[in-house]
Amino acid sequence: MQRVIWVLTILVAALPVFSAKIGTIQEVLQPQMVKVFDNELFVVEDHQIFVYSLDDFKLKQSIGKLGEGPGELTLDPSRSLTISVHADVIVAQSRTKYILFSRDGTFLKESKKFPAILQMIPVKDNFVVLKLKYEETHAYFTVNLYNGALEDQKELYRQPFFNSGGKLYMMPDPLNFCVLNDKIYVEESPDGFVIEVFDAQGKTLQKIKKDLSGGEVSDEAKEEAFDDFTKIPSFQRVLLEQGRSAMTKMLNEYDLVYPDRFPPIQCLFSDGKQLYAKTYRRRHGQEEYLAMDTSGNIKKTFFLPEVPKQPFLIRVQGDKNLFSIHDEKFYYLKMVGEDEEAWEVHMEKLG
Repeated sequence: MQRVIWVLTILVAALPVFSAKIGTIQEVLQPQMVKVFDNELFVVEDHQIFVYSLDDFKLKQSIGKLGEGPGELTLDPSRSLTISVHADVIVAQSRTKYILFSRDGTFLKESKKFPAILQMIPVKDNFVVLKLKYEETHAYFTVNLYNGALEDQKELYRQPFFNSGGKLYMMPDPLNFCVLNDKIYVEESPDGFVIEVFDAQGKTLQKIKKDLSGGEVSDEAKEEAFDDFTKIPSFQRVLLEQGRSAMTKMLNEYDLVYPDRFPPIQCLFSDGKQLYAKTYRRRHGQEEYLAMDTSGNIKKTFFLPEVPKQPFLIRVQGDKNLFSIHDEKFYYLKMVGEDEEAWEVHMEKLG
């Protein structure tokens, strides 16, 4: 009887979740990041943060001005704005700035951010940093610990940049990390389902390991990856100015590397209470998410609606998802038709 109950529990936990439309937003054309905090929806596009009420989805405010002055933002085509929302402040990170706004959108202060730094997250008196590091003919994504003065203290983990040593990794595995309860979680999925846990000083506390693997990479997935690379600005310019054959020739000058299998972890993040790992597994058009406690024990498995895929260059720059989990609810955006200038907001309860 206990075995029957256990099997039923697993089956129920892995049932697909169906979302419902809860509103529509009109002001955003190409969203680049979504966050939900308290009773507000935050949507990033270019240099702006659009803030909506979850009660009626009316625009409450737009934060962020284009420019080079205090609190203003300049962006380049290869780098989008990253935000994190907290009880008292909104943190916005551009290519060269780390800016604090109050929750009502008032500019508070800013500090310089080196262009090689893709994302910074505070952990006690330090920062966890995702950055690009170049060493002779090779380049890497690295997760480093910086002190409060933004001085590099130590490297926690690295993996190859998608263009390194004459190789072009066509399906690069984004290097994901998050902070929860003053602990740093870094996924090391090139080595399998591995999440290394560090304290705020960068000392390893444990390695979470599971016997889970990604599925085989199909020819269709490889073709999709190739098309994704054509959207990189340097390749896009060649495509527009000289045609697809010239761009294909440019790509083929590299050693194009495709993996045989997907990594076991697609994305690692936290909702402030627990960990979530998004995998590459799909069922009935939905994507798998694993909810884990802070020790890495899987509490529940969800199959959630597929979310629009971010452009390649955005996916490798850190936490820039088009979905958000908050208070055990899954929020995401869905385009209203191909020609409509509106996005539907969908939500589903996970509890």
